[in-house]
Amino acid sequence: MRFSHKVHNKYKDIEEFIRKHAYLMFPLLGTAIYFICNKLLELNIDTEFNSNIINVSAVLAGFLFSSLGIIISLPQNRFIERLKLIGYMEIIYRAMFLGIIFLISTLILGLFNIGYNLKILLFVSGLSETILSSYYLYKVTKLSSKSK
Repeated sequence: MRFSHKVHNKYKDIEEFIRKHAYLMFPLLGTAIYFICNKLLELNIDTEFNSNIINVSAVLAGFLFSSLGIIISLPQNRFIERLKLIGYMEIIYRAMFLGIIFLISTLILGLFNIGYNLKILLFVSGLSETILSSYYLYKVTKLSSKSK
């Protein structure tokens, strides 16, 4: 096997690993970006942060619940059946459930005004999962509508 084929195969293996574990990788990436921005820009969070994080967490959790309902109610065509067969729908469900868990945890911590740093980490992770789930929702509904 040529070296270029080995490199290409290794690249595809890494790409597949990231795709299968995106629901774990994306929150880590979001958290890393937050810490880098926080160190470089020295972000100061105002006193209204707690009430704002409660509101935003509730809205994003509601969006994820709605997205989950849309994904579940998609027609059972060949495209959706194949996604289920290869385990891709399980990845989508995991991303949505983790996002809901992160955001509801942030909401509870915000209501009781405890765990400031944990609240920020959970919110950033929940926001990352929401972005990932939005992408999944867009791609799956778009491609599912084209399938028969």
